[in-house]
Parts: sequence; structure tokens; C-alpha cells
Amino acid sequence: MADSPQQLVEDLIQSTDTARSMAIARELVECGDEVLAARLFQLLTTHESAASAAGAFLLAEWSNQGHVSAKHVPEIVKGLAHPSPEVRQWSAVILRGIRAHARDAVKPLLGTLDDPDIGVRQAAVDALGQIAGGDEEVLLRLLDGLSDGEPVRNAVVRVLKSLDKVQEPVLAKLTGLIRGPDSGRRAGAAAGAGALLRIRAEFVAMLVECLSDPCAEVRFEAARSLSEIPSPSRAAALGLGKALRDPVASVRKEAARALDVFGDAAAPAVPYLLAVLKDSDPTVRFHAVEALEKLAPRQAAMLPAVVVALGNRLIDTDVAVQTRALAAFSRLAPHAFPLNPHLLAAVRSPDAEIRLAAIEALDQIRNEGLQVRDTLRRALRDPDGGVRVAAALALAKRKESGAEIVSALVAALREPCARVQIAAIQALRTLGRDAMGATKALEAKRVDSNPDIRQLAELAINTIAGRSLVGRDA
Repeated sequence: MADSPQQLVEDLIQSTDTARSMAIARELVECGDEVLAARLFQLLTTHESAASAAGAFLLAEWSNQGHVSAKHVPEIVKGLAHPSPEVRQWSAVILRGIRAHARDAVKPLLGTLDDPDIGVRQAAVDALGQIAGGDEEVLLRLLDGLSDGEPVRNAVVRVLKSLDKVQEPVLAKLTGLIRGPDSGRRAGAAAGAGALLRIRAEFVAMLVECLSDPCAEVRFEAARSLSEIPSPSRAAALGLGKALRDPVASVRKEAARALDVFGDAAAPAVPYLLAVLKDSDPTVRFHAVEALEKLAPRQAAMLPAVVVALGNRLIDTDVAVQTRALAAFSRLAPHAFPLNPHLLAAVRSPDAEIRLAAIEALDQIRNEGLQVRDTLRRALRDPDGGVRVAAALALAKRKESGAEIVSALVAALREPCARVQIAAIQALRTLGRDAMGATKALEAKRVDSNPDIRQLAELAINTIAGRSLVGRDA
């Protein structure tokens, strides 16, 4: 017979083994009540055993379930002074769980912001954010955490993001930190300013200035923060565009990502994005491709240059960038010069995903002459089923038909990949009466184990038969 929750709690209190203590605690997570919680508070106030951290963890879980209340705050506060950093951290998490009911713990938590353990400091920031995040005194103290390690800085940023308004003294202190002499504080303040852009637009100009800061960490945080602008400005787009030339790759990455997020508002940065398509860092190139794909159709004057520049990325050394460039080129293909030679090279790539993306890009080119059709027909013999189906579908859209296309699609119905089979069925349906030779293979798919394949096969058969009958009546 399994032990009762009460017995498990007693076993936890007596445990001297850390692993065993945590195992018991996890077993008790769903068994909480106020009586058991009161028993466990002994571990925070009178014990320094291996079970103390497990007990504190369990109380933290129970605090989210309502089994810990304001009357326990004095005992939890004692846990903030426990010799074990794990217990101190979990004690802060417990206070976070009971939220506003832990107002009496605000002062002790503020003291915990100086704890030697970074995990404890982070938990204290999170707790203060839940308990008194809008309080001026608390916020002024939390801003000091922006120059702490990344976990603490991120916790302060989360608190700032949760605010609907900010007091002027807090804004003044943050402004002073941004313009101060200490680079670590400037970097943290840039991150904090980004969290407030939703409610305080005046920080945009400061962050654009930070893009020219002598410290790379400040420039990085400024670029990352600018991606949070609800309504990006021309000045922000130009500032980030110039940041694409930063000597530090991490800054260029964040600038490119921010411009990608900006969408249409990144239009002023198009010349910079074009230049950065040759960046040494693949992440920068990737985001530049994404941004240009969105912008190019709306930039008539720049469109030819964008198409040519993206065409050069069709043979990028990075597979992710190459695949993304092919997808972008596919969208812009109607504006492309007929059959970019790099697109033909991508069709011959050893990577099946790249060949597939290249065929999909070819599918979008309309005034291409015979070369595209010949390339698509050669792709009907590709070793990858997905590529063969994409080529057949592209030919079907061009009103091409014939036994070779139908045979390629019928063969694809035997592929183990359901995605390939579904695409093949859809292509056969597109061919209509020209796919009569595939009827037998489609009939077999009516009893497939996959319900989507069964349904699509039924539709394809009906479409093919229906179009055939119409043709006879005519």
C-alpha cells in the first residue's frame, strides 16, 4: 500500500539523501494542503539537512495552488536567510507564488537583491515584480539589477515589461544609467529601455544613439531593444541599417533581426540590407533575406537590385540561408530576369531540400521559355519524391501533360512520406482527365491508413472522372 501524504512528508523531513528528498517532493506535488504545508515550514526555519531544498521546492509548488498564505510569510522570510542558496531561492519563489499577500516580505526581498548567489537574486527580482512591481521604491532598487548578470537583468526587464506606467524618478534614473560612464550599466539600461518602449516612446532616440556607443555590449542591447518598438520610425530603421556595418557580429545579427521584425517600416534600410547579404555571418544574411523578401515588392526602384542580390544567395554556403533565399526568390520570381544561373545550380544541389526549394522558385517564373520546362522535366527523375512531385505540379500548372508526368506522380504515391503522397494526389487532381492513367493507383489509396490520403484520393478520382465525362459530352 502506498504511503499517505502525511507519512511522505515525515519521510521528507527525516531524509538525509538529496536525490531521495527530491523524489519524495515530486511525489507530493499534487497532494498539498495547508496542514502539510505548515509541517514543511520546519525545514525552512529549523533544518539545514539535504531535505531543506526539496521541502522549499515543494512549498513553492504549493504556493501556486493556494496552500501557502500570508500567515506563512514570517516563516518564508526566515527561509531567505537559510544557509543553503537553494532554500533561499525557493523561498523567494514561494513569495512570488502568493503575490500581493506577501507585501510584508518586500523589505527582506529588497535585502536579498544583494545575496551572493545569482539564482537567489533573480528569484528575488521575480518575486518583487509580482508583489510590488509598480512601487516606485522597488523599481528604483530593481534598476540596479540591470547591471547584474544576465539572469537578473532579464528578470528586471520582465518586471519593466509588465508595467502600464512608470514614475518620473524611475525614468530619470534609467536615463541617467543610459548616459552614464559605466558601460555595464549603460548596456543594462538599454535593455531596460527596450522593455518600456511600449509606454515611453522617448527612449527610441536614446537607443538609436546607443547604436554608436563605444561598447559593443551596449550596441547589442540597443539593437535588440529597438526590435520592441510598436511603431518603428525612420530614424530607428536607418540607425539599425548603419548598425549592419558594425564590426561585431552579434550587433549585426541583432540589427538584422530587428529590421526583419520591422517589416515595411524597414524600407529606409534597404540599401544597407542589400550590402549585408554578403556578410560573413550566416544569421545576418538570413535575416537580411527575410527582410528584403517583405520589402522588395514595395520598393519599385530597388526591386531589380534586390532580385539580383538575392539571386547571388541562391548558392549561399549556408544551407539555411540558401533555402531561405530560394523561398524569397520564389516570391520575387515574377520580377526576376529569366532563369538566374544560380537557380539552375540550386536545382543540381546534393541537398534535396534545396532542390525542392529551387523547383518551387522555378514554378513561379512565367516568361521563361523552354529552359525552365526542360529543367522541370529533368526533375521528374530526381531521386527525391518531394522534388519529383513539385516538378510535376509545376508542369501541370503550365498545362503540360503526358505519361512521364503521370508516371512520376504515380511513383510518388508509393513514397513512405505522407506529405509527398498528398502532394502527388493534389497534382494528379490538377491534371484532371489527363491523369486517367493514375486512376488504379488512386483507387488503392482509398483504403489507405491515413484518413487525409483516403479523402484526397476520393476527391482526385471524382475530379478526374468528372472532367473526363465533361470532355465526352462536349
